[in-house]
Amino acid sequence: MNLIYTTENAQYSPISHGSSYLYEKFDRIQSFLRAQLKPEELNRLAQPIRNGINVEWYGVNEQKMQLLTSFPEPFQRQIEQEYLALIHKIKNITTSLINNNDPEKKAWGKLVQDTFNIVNNMLISDGSSWAIIWGWEFRNQLQFGRTDFESDQYKPAEKTQAEPKAKSELIDQKIEPIEKNKPIDTLPTDKTGNDDHNVPVGILEKDEAFLEEEENQTIEKTRLSFWQYIKRFFRWLAYRFWGLMLLIVYTLLIIFLTKQCTKKPDCSEFQKVERELKYLEGRIKERCSENVELNTENQ
Repeated sequence: MNLIYTTENAQYSPISHGSSYLYEKFDRIQSFLRAQLKPEELNRLAQPIRNGINVEWYGVNEQKMQLLTSFPEPFQRQIEQEYLALIHKIKNITTSLINNNDPEKKAWGKLVQDTFNIVNNMLISDGSSWAIIWGWEFRNQLQFGRTDFESDQYKPAEKTQAEPKAKSELIDQKIEPIEKNKPIDTLPTDKTGNDDHNVPVGILEKDEAFLEEEENQTIEKTRLSFWQYIKRFFRWLAYRFWGLMLLIVYTLLIIFLTKQCTKKPDCSEFQKVERELKYLEGRIKERCSENVELNTENQ
């Protein structure tokens, strides 16, 4: 994995998912989608790693990338069409999961749907390939494509007058797999009669504990206590205004050090010692004078 792009922490807000942030679940998302997407499609999702005040994005590309909006319009149109085709495929996966009665599959569907949310996705490119940065509130808007996730995001090729197609044929063309000739493994049907398309059973069983935790966290999220609201507020405050808080701490430190340097020293202890020394000196002189008088009398 190579460093392909960098964003600033303070520029965007990270998206929460359960008790953690969405970007922290990159490995689980990759593991879940590995059996459902092609390798080149899976590699579109860049890996975020927080490094100090920056977020570093890693991918398989060797060259650094920049925002798609910095490229010519024809290239932007092409990349956005490829992106919407991927989103259409993701939508088919999440729809079958979210509409399922199994809470575990619903949790997976919600996780993938939040990851590929168009509003919170931003496209980057090196002029030939492209990638997606995600997990933060980018509030992005496509320049040439439709952005409503619930609507038909993928616009198929327009039909010509010479070859008109019926409405039912367009619908069938829209939902059929991209690769017709590629063999796929037959997945078992659950007891409820729901056909789990694009759902690898092994992964669901393997991450059963994780999905139960996600479900419990979703329930607990709606029952936040007063102290949890306070904790969340201070966490938001520290994230959004960490620079101001650091400036305040530095200012208080400088004021404290300046006050210590200008403070007058307390000399009462030294004066007390000095008085005692003078008293001892007087006593010594008295004893010495007495000894001199005695010596004089003896002589």
